[in-house]
Amino acid sequence: MFPGSRPIAFKDNLVPPSDTALLATGENAEILFPEGLPGFVGSGRFVLVYSKEYAPVYFLQSASQPEVSLPVVPVQAVDPDYNLAMSASDCELLGLREQPCLGGNVLCFVVLVLASGDKQSACNLMAPIVVNPVTSLAKQIVQFESDYPSVFPLASFQ
Repeated sequence: MFPGSRPIAFKDNLVPPSDTALLATGENAEILFPEGLPGFVGSGRFVLVYSKEYAPVYFLQSASQPEVSLPVVPVQAVDPDYNLAMSASDCELLGLREQPCLGGNVLCFVVLVLASGDKQSACNLMAPIVVNPVTSLAKQIVQFESDYPSVFPLASFQ
């Protein structure tokens, strides 16, 4: 395990019917990005915050700058058939001993851009955030070999 990390507690009976991901319950879950999170220099620790009020949206909040948070949603809420590809080195970085399985040995979130003015809500399917729930290690992994867009419109998040 990464120094200072702990396994995340999960409970699947809170999962919205359209979502196969497991939700963190109890204490908010700290997520560690060993290589940092792009756009957040010096921030490698985040807290995954969940509230039923905003389901299925979570907030990935910086542990060092609590005023900074990203709205994220489990990728299965957007695309139940999402095809996640990870390199052997990414699997090793996250402590995965086998290939990733969404809703199984990994959690996968996409970053949301919420509606503003005349702009529709969207998410980034090209670069999901992948979390190993056992090690609490995470990485934003670009899907280079896919046709997933970085801006995917979401009519349901207006």
